Amino acid sequence: NLAGSGGFPANTVVNILGTTAKLTALDTASSVGGTVSTTVGYTTTAGDFSGVTTFVEPLVSATLLTAKKAVSQVAYNSNAVKATYIVTAEAQQVAVGTSLKTFVGTTPTAGTTLINLGVTKVKVDTTLINAGTGLAMANGDLGTTVFSATGDFSVATATAYLASLETCAIGSITAVGTIATDGKSVKFASEATGVATANNYLCYSIPGTKTVPYNVQYAIGGAVIGAGATTGTSTQTGANVYLLTSNGASVVVPSFVPTTGAVGTGYNTYLRVINTGNLTTDISGAAYNSTTGATGTVAKLATALPAGGSVVLATDAVTSALGLPAGWSALLITGSTSKLAVQPLLVNPQGVITNIGSVNGANNSAASN
Repeated sequence: NLAGSGGFPANTVVNILGTTAKLTALDTASSVGGTVSTTVGYTTTAGDFSGVTTFVEPLVSATLLTAKKAVSQVAYNSNAVKATYIVTAEAQQVAVGTSLKTFVGTTPTAGTTLINLGVTKVKVDTTLINAGTGLAMANGDLGTTVFSATGDFSVATATAYLASLETCAIGSITAVGTIATDGKSVKFASEATGVATANNYLCYSIPGTKTVPYNVQYAIGGAVIGAGATTGTSTQTGANVYLLTSNGASVVVPSFVPTTGAVGTGYNTYLRVINTGNLTTDISGAAYNSTTGATGTVAKLATALPAGGSVVLATDAVTSALGLPAGWSALLITGSTSKLAVQPLLVNPQGVITNIGSVNGANNSAASN
C-alpha cells in the first residue's frame, strides 16, 4: 500500500511485477552480509506495466524492508508472576529475631533463607520464517542458552541457581550458578532451548546464620544464545528484576528499669510498641551488655502484631523474658516489618507516668531483611 501525494490517493495499491529470477536475486541479496537496492516509480499510463524501464517521477523514499526480531528475552520481577509471593516469602522465611544481624537461636541456624528474585526466559517468534529451513521459526532452531545475573551474591557459602518453580524448590533446578569472585554477578550453566524458553526463576539460597544483603537491585543479564543448525549466535537484552529491600526494623530503647535490684524498686517501665510498618510481625527484644556492648539472648515479647497495631509490654514480662540484671538496661526491639516505633514510659511509685524518651522509631535501619 502506498500513501501518495500529487494525484496518488492514500492506500493506492501498486502492483510490482517480477519474474522468478528477480525474486531469487532478491532472496540472495537478503542473505547474511547482502544488500538490497531498488528504484520505485510509476508510469503515466494507467494499467500499463509492460516494458517499464524509466520512471517519470521517482518517489523521494519508500520503506522496503521491516525487520522483526526472531528471538527476544523477557525478565520481570517475581511480583509480576504472583503478586503476593515475595511478601509472603519474606514474612515467613526471613526472620529478624536476633538483632537483625546474625541468627543465634537453634531454630534459625538450622534453616535456609530462600529468595525468589525474579524470572526470565527466551521467546521465539514463530510467525517468522527460518531462512535456513524455509519453515516457521521454532525453539529447536536455537542452540543452548546461558543466562546470567547481577546483584549481591557475596554471602559466604550461599548459592544461586535457576529453577522452573517459583518456590525455588531444589527439585526444580534448571541451571546451577557460578558466583564471580567479587560476588557481584553469577553465570548459570547452559540450558537447552526447551528449558530456556520456559520460566527460569532466579533463586538465592542463604544459610540461616548469615546476613541477607538488602537495598540491592538485582538484574537478569542478556542471555547468550549459541548457534543452532541453521541460526547464528545472538546476545539478548536483560532487565532489572527484584529490588531486595529490608522488611526488618529495629528500635533502641536507651533506658529501661527492670523489676530486679534497688534501682527498680517501686518503679515500672512500660514499652508501648507500635507497628508502623506494612507487615504483621512478632516483636522480639534483646538487652545490650553494658560492658561489652554485645546483645544478649533474643526473646519473643509479642506475637502477630498487625500493621498499624500496638501493644504495651509490662516491666515484669520484659524483665523475665530477657533475664535482665539489676540496674538500668538498654534494649533492642525488633520486628519483621518495615518500621517500628517504641514509646518507653516510666511509672513511679505514686503512679505518675513519665516519658523516658520521645517515641523512638527514627533508627529503623535494619542490618538484614
